[in-house]
Amino acid sequence: RDASKANANPIDLTCSIKNILSAEGRTQCETECSYAACCKESGRWSCQDKSEKYCDQMKACDVLERISRTKAANAGIEVPHAAGNIEAVCSKQAVSSFSGRSACDSACVFGVCCFDADENTSCRSSNEDACKSYDACSVMFDDRGP
Repeated sequence: RDASKANANPIDLTCSIKNILSAEGRTQCETECSYAACCKESGRWSCQDKSEKYCDQMKACDVLERISRTKAANAGIEVPHAAGNIEAVCSKQAVSSFSGRSACDSACVFGVCCFDADENTSCRSSNEDACKSYDACSVMFDDRGP
C-alpha cells in the first residue's frame, strides 16, 4: 500500500484502535506492552532513562490505559464530542498514509466505545450526539482500508 508502512513501528499497528477492538488484538497489544511496563515506572524500577528510544517507540501502549478507562466507565460515561477537524483528520486521503492513520487513531480514541458492537460495552445509546461526532472514525474500522 504505502511505503511508510515498511518503516512503521510494529507496536503502532498492534495497538491501533482497530486492532484492540477485537479480543485477540487487545491481547496481542497487552502482551507486547507488558514488556514496556518499566517505561511507566518511576524510581529504581524505571527504564525510561536507560531505554528512552525504546520507551518512545512504546507510546502506542498508552491507548490501553485510555481504552480501559473508557470501558470501565461505559455504564455512565459521558463521551466528549470529537474535535472539530476530525473529518479532515480522518478523511480517506488523510488515512492513506501511516502517519495519517496514526493521527486519526489518536483523534478517535475517546469515541471507540461508540463503535463497540457489544451492547454491554457500547456507549452509543447513552451518548448518541457525541458518538455521531465520531462518525468520520468509521474509516478506521473499514476492513477494505482507505
